[in-house]
Amino acid sequence: MQFYAGRSAGFPVIVFPPLGCYHPIVGTDIWEVSIMSDRDGNSFGWFLAGLGLGAVVGVLYAPRSGSETRDALRARAEEGRDYMRSRAREAREQASEWVDRGRDVVNQQKDQFRAAYEAGRQAYQEATTETGAPKNL
Repeated sequence: MQFYAGRSAGFPVIVFPPLGCYHPIVGTDIWEVSIMSDRDGNSFGWFLAGLGLGAVVGVLYAPRSGSETRDALRARAEEGRDYMRSRAREAREQASEWVDRGRDVVNQQKDQFRAAYEAGRQAYQEATTETGAPKNL
């Protein structure tokens, strides 16, 4: 259905030519209405909703029979489910590898710190025994 904005008796109106009627927009200017609709911000969301609805309607009116279409949809859904399961398994394996690698790095750093601490302690002991100073460990 087509409509256009206009003015009747000084008031902004929306005119529906096929029906021969109009609806006054009282209390605002027609240009304010169009600007407000541009500021809405939900236009992309409505676009996506329309896209999804169009896809569903297109599938429902496909040239195949209903049972064939349902079988095809079911097969695609199973493929999607299997794909998501395999991706989730791969992600778990990757995360497990990262955790193991991180654990190895932490253990290696801990061993290096322990060796450095022991070397420092031994050097301190050797330095204090040579000078005869009392040990404060």
